Parts: sequence; structure tokens; C-alpha cells
Amino acid sequence: MISAIVVAAGSSRRMGFDKLFADLAGRPVLAWSLEVFQKHPEIAEVIVVTSEANQSRVEALGLADQVVLGGAERHESVWNGLEAVASDTKWVAVHDGARPLIAADTISAGLALAQERKAAAVARPVTETMKRADAEGRVLEAVDRDGLWAMETPQCFDLALLRRAYEAVRSAGRLVTDEVSALEEIGESVYLAANGKPNLKITFPEDLAWSCAYGAREMDLAAGVMKKCTLCVDRIYNDDLEEVDRQPACVKTCPAGARHFGDLADPMSDVSILVKERGGFDLMPEQGNKPVNKYLPPRQRTSLADAAPMPVPEAPVEADGLLGWVDRLLSVGASSGKGVN
Repeated sequence: MISAIVVAAGSSRRMGFDKLFADLAGRPVLAWSLEVFQKHPEIAEVIVVTSEANQSRVEALGLADQVVLGGAERHESVWNGLEAVASDTKWVAVHDGARPLIAADTISAGLALAQERKAAAVARPVTETMKRADAEGRVLEAVDRDGLWAMETPQCFDLALLRRAYEAVRSAGRLVTDEVSALEEIGESVYLAANGKPNLKITFPEDLAWSCAYGAREMDLAAGVMKKCTLCVDRIYNDDLEEVDRQPACVKTCPAGARHFGDLADPMSDVSILVKERGGFDLMPEQGNKPVNKYLPPRQRTSLADAAPMPVPEAPVEADGLLGWVDRLLSVGASSGKGVN
């Protein structure tokens, strides 16, 4: 049996607000992380380790088989998760709740390597030029990137081996920032599963721009949510564009023609009327999120004869510069079945 432990007990000090429940495309960051593990065919149970303040909010997501309280440090939280796994668990995958972009096949790769080697971690080879700097940001020397890897999660292990590592860490009073470090403490080898897919750990407010397929949303630091898209702003207030061309790129290139855009603050705008007529709603209001978008329920149909034909999306604007390039890129992605939902 394989259990997943999702660590969600951090303080979000660098974020300035609770990143795990920050709005990410209409859902809390943590919900995206948990859903992938809940749907994974190899994962038998999902245990979330969280703070006392967030316990009820995590339970309300309905995506955890167990919710347990974390400790003051990450390794204490992981230990609490290990104590809660089912009695017949053989393998465990530990994941950071703030990595909502994790893909199912990345989880599978980590598990497969762990089952072969007993200890494995998803990681990314460092490709950037590396420099060491002093406290003032002055470059001191180059760092050879050969053999350097950036650790990600999940990190997957034989349960007995990970327990032994954490028992040693706790007995020695050591602090470790991930499971690989715990295994190093007892001299055990960990093998790396190279990950080529996005698996960002949300740490700073600007990281939430990943919620937009174009990477162009802006963060409202005061409200703690993503509110506006720079591409939308560029289009809406660009007097050089015809009014019909001021729709955001994500609306114009939606392959199903299922996105609508307008001013929800104006009760007489087309989108406000559409939301009223169709019973538009906020997603997961019980989480306290306040997204600026609304979701429309499917139309009620009594028979196939009543079905409206699929709307044909407008052709992307043939524009020069960044907007034109983004439109063409997303159009190709949509037509190949690789568009972003």
C-alpha cells in the first residue's frame, strides 16, 4: 500500500499571507495539490499535515483521508504524518502542499524509482549559471553546476527506511528541510527522478502568476489574491485596437468558445446579464475565496435536439509583438489538444 503525506503546516512567512489558501485559478493552492494525489491510481490514502488554524479549512476541502496537526518544524510535521499512515503501508510519498502543478506521471516516476531503489526524490538538474554571493549581493565566485540538482517533491521511500531516518533526526535534535536530508543523516543513498515538467513551489506572491496560462496575472498584495491580467489590461485600454479586438487573449483563443469577458461591476453589462440568467456562482465560497470571475453551470437540455451547436471561436488576432506571438502559440496548443484548461 502507498500513502501520500502532504505537508501543509508552514507559516508562509515569505509570502505575507497564507499561500496554501490563496486563490489559484478559482481554487485554493492546496486543493490543486491534493486533487492530483487523490486521483492517482497508486495512492491508497492522502494524509494532510496542517496547522491547528487551518485544520477545519483543510477538512472542508474534502480531499484528505486524514488531517493531522503539524509541528513547529517541517520534519516534526512529516513525523506526525508518518505516525498516521495505515498499518499496511509499505511505501510513502511526501509532498509539499505549495506545489500545485505536480503531474500524475511525475508522481508515478518517483514511486517507480523508490520501489526499485527504496529511496527516491523528484528533482530538476540545475541549468542556470550559478554564482556565490555575499550578504550584500556581491558576486564572490562561480559555482560549478555539474552534478547540481534542485530538489522537488514528492520524495518517495520505503516506509521503514524513512521512519528510521526521522527517528535518528529527532534523537539527535537535528533540523532537516526535506526527506533526502533525513536519509543523508543515516548514510542512506537517495536516487533522483528527473522532472521536466513545471513543479513550482509557491513561495512569493508573484509565483501565483502560474494560475494564468500566459503567466501574466498580477498580484493584489493588499487583498492577497490574483486580480488582473496584464494582457487584459493591454487589450481593454488599448485605443489602437478596435473594440471587438479588446477581448483578452485567453477568451479569444479558448477552443470551446466557453469564456466570456466584461465588467461584472456593471449590472447591465453583457457578462452580468449572462451570470444572472445562467445562475453564475463563485467556486468554493466556503473557503472564503473572492475570485473576480464567475462560473456558469451547464445549460439544462431535455434532448439532443435541443443542443445548441458548438460555438466556433474567433480566429486569433494577427498582431505583431508579444500579444500576437502569445495568441499564435496558444492557438497551436489548443488545436493540438495541448491547451491549458
